[in-house]
Formats: sequence, C-alpha cells, structure tokens
Amino acid sequence: METGRKYATIILAAGESTRMGIAKALLEYEVGCTLLRRLISLFQTAGCEVLTVVGKDAQAIRNAHPEAALIHNPRWKDGQLSSARAGIRSAVEAGAHLVLVHPVDAPAVKGETVETLLSEFAPPGEPARMAERAAVPVYEGKSGHPLVLSRSAAEKVLQMDVPHLEAALEALPVRRIDVADRGVVLSVNTPQEYRRAFGREPRTASG
Repeated sequence: METGRKYATIILAAGESTRMGIAKALLEYEVGCTLLRRLISLFQTAGCEVLTVVGKDAQAIRNAHPEAALIHNPRWKDGQLSSARAGIRSAVEAGAHLVLVHPVDAPAVKGETVETLLSEFAPPGEPARMAERAAVPVYEGKSGHPLVLSRSAAEKVLQMDVPHLEAALEALPVRRIDVADRGVVLSVNTPQEYRRAFGREPRTASG
C-alpha cells in the first residue's frame, strides 16, 4: 500500500447469530482458523488496521482472539448500522483516510480483490480526504463486500439520521467495481450456507 495513507477495516461481528446458532466469528474457516482470524489476516496483509466490532458474544470472541483489536458496541441490538458507526467512529478518530466495512460472515474474499478496491478507489495522487463517496465490489452484477468509504463519506455516515446502512449508502455516490471474485457475494448466515461453502456441518475452530 502507498505510504502516507491510513486504511482501516471494520469487521462487523456484533450480531446474535440467531439463524446460525453459533457466533459466526468463532466458526471454523479452516483447521485452527476462525472466520474472524482469516479476515483479520486478509485485511492486515492488504495494509489495513483492523477493528472488530463485537456485541452479544464479546467475551467468547475476545477469548478466542486475544490478538484482535475489539470494539464493544453496547447497542448491538439496534442493528448493523449501530455497529458500523461504532467502528467507523473509531477509525475516523484514529485518522483513517479510507474505511472498509465488512461483515464477519463473508470470509472468502480474496486478497487481490482488497488490493484492487484500494488501488482503484484511491489511485495514487488523489487527495487523501477525497469527496463523499463509496465503492463496492460487484461479481456477475451483484454487489458485495467490503464497502469502501472515503473519510468524508465515513464522517457523513456518522451524521445521517437513517434506519440502516443501506439507507445511508443511498445518500452517497457509490462506485461499483467489477471483480472476478465470487467471495465478495458469498455469505454464511445459516447452517445451509455454511454447508454449501465448506462441505461440512457448522463448527467452531476448536471443533
């Protein structure tokens, strides 16, 4: 990544995981590696500071990921936007120029996709603050994750009076960046989706 710029990724892991029945951050990605640990490694490799927003299962997630930078959202029951704002606020206060927002249940994004999003959204020479705009990756016509926000756009999301994150995006110019990565639209919200993605029953990384 270009020196002199600061990138932050907010991983959303505060939900109740009602449909899955297991905290999704703790689910096994591969032997010994949770979905959350895989995403932390992915975004750190791309040059991002990674902040994970936790809620209901905060202590279990903290115990399993002592190396992770966690932000506890006491208002996690208010929904995803509440958690996104908690993370975005911390990233903005820390001086991030770009803020990426990514759900923990979308673990299969490729590293080269993150690199593409960062380089195409903020090419060399563009002012660090940038205009109020956002970007999302698109696979075969379907928008996916992560969401990329300029610093100005991130600040605007913090100020909006909207019910959910999708409504906030409607107030921003969003660039759609085509990628050859099915992982941007692959989610594991339910046991069925987990079985399709991994070919096994949902389980934590410890078994």
